[in-house]
Amino acid sequence: MKTYFAKVLLIGCWLFAWISPGYAQFYTAGSSSTEKSSVPDAWEISAAGVVDFVQLKDASGLKAFSNQKGLSVRALFYSCPYLALGIEGTTFAKENFPGVEKYRVNRLGAVGKLLLSANTLPRSYMLFGIGRTSRELDFSLGWQESADSTYYQLGLGLETDVWEMIFAGAELNFIYNDATRIGNFYRLSNRWETQLSLRAGIRF
Repeated sequence: MKTYFAKVLLIGCWLFAWISPGYAQFYTAGSSSTEKSSVPDAWEISAAGVVDFVQLKDASGLKAFSNQKGLSVRALFYSCPYLALGIEGTTFAKENFPGVEKYRVNRLGAVGKLLLSANTLPRSYMLFGIGRTSRELDFSLGWQESADSTYYQLGLGLETDVWEMIFAGAELNFIYNDATRIGNFYRLSNRWETQLSLRAGIRF
């Protein structure tokens, strides 16, 4: 597990080494740097395909399931050119494994987006958020167990304008869960989740 997180951290560092606002400030002979103006539009709506790296274990400690794929939808309002606040919801594909017919996970919370380089392309930004995660298990024998937990989110992202109001980018998020147990038989292997996503959206 430590080796896995080390690899993820290295990948994240490599991806976001570009975060310096000076990234787009390269000069070559006969050319000059250009800057993109701060995000001018008040509203931002986006969707993303996400992969959540987390393991679910049974009471004996054996891995039952790992790595979930889902869809995230986010709506933000820019109170100033550098800061946006809003809500985000994520739903993951239903999974099944021995003894469990359906494993469902949904997440909903408040999210903030702080632009670190609003005047350059690609734009880099930091994410922070808090909310609730709902996990449900439908067992093959007919009963159900569920658990809700608070999560805290911190992440980094890069995005660029594709066409006029449309943008696309990638994000790396670290999510901390305040609880790991789901009913009597299953639990998360770690309070921390790592989430990678490819996001596209529109501003207006």
